[in-house]
Amino acid sequence: MPAIRISRRSLPIASGLTVQQEAEVSGVGLHSGEEVIVRLVPRPEEPGIVFRRLDLSGSPEVSVAPGCAEPTGWCTTLRGGDTVIRTPEHLLATLSALGLTSVTVELTGAELPILDGSALAYVDLVHEAGTQPAVAGPPELVVREWHWVDNGEAHVLACPAPEFRVTYGVDYRKPLAPKQVYEGCPRGQVFAEQVAPARTFALAEWIDGLRQQGMAAGGSLDNAVVIWEDRLSAELRFPDEFVRHKVLDLLGDLAVLGRPVRAHLFALKSSHALNARLVDSLRREKDQKDQEDR
Repeated sequence: MPAIRISRRSLPIASGLTVQQEAEVSGVGLHSGEEVIVRLVPRPEEPGIVFRRLDLSGSPEVSVAPGCAEPTGWCTTLRGGDTVIRTPEHLLATLSALGLTSVTVELTGAELPILDGSALAYVDLVHEAGTQPAVAGPPELVVREWHWVDNGEAHVLACPAPEFRVTYGVDYRKPLAPKQVYEGCPRGQVFAEQVAPARTFALAEWIDGLRQQGMAAGGSLDNAVVIWEDRLSAELRFPDEFVRHKVLDLLGDLAVLGRPVRAHLFALKSSHALNARLVDSLRREKDQKDQEDR
């Protein structure tokens, strides 16, 4: 297993934080192939994660909320009016897992950079920016009902639990991508060390189809692990790196709720589209509870 550079500095696990100072990183978008800069900006007086498109006239903003998410095949898109933000899930997972609930994210393009295919660079970005208390964000969503969505082959379930946990399974029926299961509480340092380093991956037979759809223009062996029948394009960082990356994507999609969640999530081969359906189901429970509390 190759060495992975992870800062041992203590990481936040509570919510209600923003960054102390601006920090930025740049790279190419996975699907657009375009160079983009992403910058974290302190937002201590206002709750919420807000994306700001500096490349568009008037620098329009998109606030992260359940209604703004649109699963688009192989990634998630956020939309506010005519403004779109593509592939935000790795950054959103990082901000959520590290307790940052009030941040402005400035972008010079529509799609966030894929970087090395993992969320490690975003963890480093939070380290560089530092954290500080912010205005209180929305309360934790305590799941009190069972939420189960599926498409026949893939499933994702959220059920009541005393703490946030994830159990995730995948099986790509490949010699080098066998059955894998992750179980844990991927927040704070656990997220940084066990989930953030897991990279984007693709079965070799997926690649032509992605390119024909105009996707993965920025994909390369530097930002994704390709799986052939008899070899991998890179040495794995974990024996179960593929399921850990699926956990990363699930956390990013769940972050669209805009608040911490207390539930046990069970997932089998879930997707961005299925995750979005779970978020919509959780949002309906939240809305119902809000009405009952009035």
